[in-house]
Amino acid sequence: MAQTVAHCVGERKFEMWLNTASFEQRARTLHITVATRFAADWIHNHFNAELHQAAEKLIGESADVRIHVDAEAAPQTAAEPAPAPAAPKRAPDPGPASRLRYRLEDFIIGSCNELAYAAACRLVDEPDAPLNPLFIHGACGLGKTHLIQGLCRRFVDRHPNARWRYTSAEAFTNQYIAAVQAGKLNEFRRKLRGLDLLVVDDVHFLSNKSKTQTEFLHTFDAIDLHGAKLVLASDAHPKLIKQFSEALVSRFMSGMVVRIEAPDIDTRRKLIIALARRRNLMLLDSAVDQLADHPIDSVRELEGLITRLAALASLNPSHASGPIGAALVNQLIEPGRPGVGANRPVPLKRIVDVVCEELSVEPKQVFDRCRHRRVVLARSIVIHLARQLTTLSYPELARGLSRPNHSSIITAHQRIGKQINDRRELPPDPAVPLPRIDQLVDHLRRAVVSI
Repeated sequence: MAQTVAHCVGERKFEMWLNTASFEQRARTLHITVATRFAADWIHNHFNAELHQAAEKLIGESADVRIHVDAEAAPQTAAEPAPAPAAPKRAPDPGPASRLRYRLEDFIIGSCNELAYAAACRLVDEPDAPLNPLFIHGACGLGKTHLIQGLCRRFVDRHPNARWRYTSAEAFTNQYIAAVQAGKLNEFRRKLRGLDLLVVDDVHFLSNKSKTQTEFLHTFDAIDLHGAKLVLASDAHPKLIKQFSEALVSRFMSGMVVRIEAPDIDTRRKLIIALARRRNLMLLDSAVDQLADHPIDSVRELEGLITRLAALASLNPSHASGPIGAALVNQLIEPGRPGVGANRPVPLKRIVDVVCEELSVEPKQVFDRCRHRRVVLARSIVIHLARQLTTLSYPELARGLSRPNHSSIITAHQRIGKQINDRRELPPDPAVPLPRIDQLVDHLRRAVVSI
């Protein structure tokens, strides 16, 4: 029977959705039993015609098809004890969707996160897409939790009868330990291994917890075998999580691994506008540009900056209800100081070296009177980044760059600041491909602070 069904449905779809199903003919009906309601609904909605075709080949014309759900049909690992009684068809309360704070509709998309966002949407919208497991990694505060919680909410909206759970690796660990101590390991396993979707945040928490890793591996294998989805989020790439079992790393790498980067300047602008709107703040373009130009690599830090700006505006009668411009932002962000989140000032030499290497300019040219267009650009970017990432005053910066006086430093800083705010396109250069000025400066700043 299975071969006939596979032929009608297609080998790949059969492997994905029906490989663990059981088939039985009773009278003129083909009965198919699967492990979850979600799988049953998907099979009925997408393979109904093909299954009736298979039934007619096996039984004859006018044959019928019935799809049943039996949670005990979910495959178990060889090392697992006998399963506990079947789980109810509806999920035990995993924390209702209303407890999830974020939605995909509110996620700000940019070049730094568009691949992760697209993968999350596709996993929900196309259950047979080859994305399982989906592993999303990136530094703290970049939106991983927003993305995976939003994925959960959309999954619940699209599949209200599906069994799902959103948890953290720490909660998984604590529940596993409690189940072992209470002698309720079978119950713990049954709640997880019959799911249609399991989403685990901060999976790096499992580092150096070998027994919990082994249990998580068995859970992974069990839910994967019956076509369920697994989504994981971590601060680090699977291969970079210390003291992680090779088996788990291999499983994680078998699916889709995507990284969320720090927001680029365009994404920072979008985030600033969205965060300000949520707080009913009216920002002038000059304020948005001033905030976006500030070197912040974390969405969470950017939220904090907007929160402080709102507090500052509420204390200033002239800004309490009117639009906020660059002047108030400047009160919040003291010019010439390291950016928010910086640990210490960056050496001027590092800035010069990074900028010159990127633009194929000799460092000594920045310090002399060379007026080649690319050298002038490099010198201006060095000045701009030095004002962001060092504590140097204009006179100190003039001495550091061998300028006769600091007025030229001020002029260069103001000029490139305007070009950045205007998002000016740079003239084509045959020696070096140049992006837009604000994108180039943002890229170079990241390169400097990452060393």
